[in-house]
Amino acid sequence: PPRPGRDPVTLLRGAWALLLKELQQHTIAFAVAIVFYVAFGVITVSLTLADENGSVIDSAANLTWWFSPLLSFFVVRRLVSLEYRHRTWEFLAALPSSALVRAWSKFTIGIVLVTSVVVLSTAAIALLGSQQELLPAGFLLLATTQIVGYTWAWYALVFLVAHVGRFRAGVWLLLLPLLTSLTEMLPGAFDDWMWHAALSRPFDETRADLPWTAIAITGLWAVGFAMAGFALASVGRGARVTAWFRRPLPQERAAMVVVVL
Repeated sequence: PPRPGRDPVTLLRGAWALLLKELQQHTIAFAVAIVFYVAFGVITVSLTLADENGSVIDSAANLTWWFSPLLSFFVVRRLVSLEYRHRTWEFLAALPSSALVRAWSKFTIGIVLVTSVVVLSTAAIALLGSQQELLPAGFLLLATTQIVGYTWAWYALVFLVAHVGRFRAGVWLLLLPLLTSLTEMLPGAFDDWMWHAALSRPFDETRADLPWTAIAITGLWAVGFAMAGFALASVGRGARVTAWFRRPLPQERAAMVVVVL
């Protein structure tokens, strides 16, 4: 028999309470983020239309490439980072659910939100583009799959890094320059094996050469990042992540600066 407080009904109540809490706490902030994303989408489409050789559907890829990671950063920061910094995690710890269930709930809420915004933006751009060029349903489905895969991979990576607490800034300061350097040293070949592989080539190329391998690679990265994030969130029933979010000591700050430099 299930342990007290771990039966399905109790877990469902805990998940529902968590959902209500997240909606009450973040609805306005998420709405503002969506407005900004739409504004960036309008700017991206306008710039594409200003280019005589540009394809409207390419603006969907450009919008996703640059701004879906930023949207993921914002959403994960609200759902994970601020939760630990403001110690509202104590409310969550009182719910009849494990650290893994809480992490899964936050991950799901965030990825559903980000995916919905990206897919609806892509659909709106595709509708506009269909007025100017032929966009077969099969191509739009493939393009959407590429965009969603790229978005999921970035969201999962941001979710993972968020769980290293006060060390997350150092991780990004090391990871992003390293990624840029390797891309310049190994153009093309490096991109084909990284988490952004699904959108590493323009749609004009992928129409003729279907990027299923790149999509699969991106999917594997996304799953790996997510599983690692769940593992970190579950260590010591969440106690490890809580400890990582305490204010760094002066010597820890100095060590992070030395490592980054």
